Amino acid sequence: MNLDSLLRAELDALESVHLRRTLRAVDELPPGLLNFAANDYLGLSHHPTLIEAAREATARLERKGCRPRLQQRLRRRAWDDPNTRR
Repeated sequence: MNLDSLLRAELDALESVHLRRTLRAVDELPPGLLNFAANDYLGLSHHPTLIEAAREATARLERKGCRPRLQQRLRRRAWDDPNTRR
């Protein structure tokens, strides 16, 4: 029995006794309710001031050379390779 068959059998067994958990997507809640199960339960990911602050911080840190080393190495290699220069 392969892994897919094993997992399918387990899921079928859970479903047959009504124990299989399913997640429901909740895009909008009624006014006054918060979804504490979400990572963005305060809705701050859409706040214009925070978005601008994140952009500024990213630009500032990138100028200071705080990018991950792997990313810097990959860019250097791409620059050193004459076939990738434009």
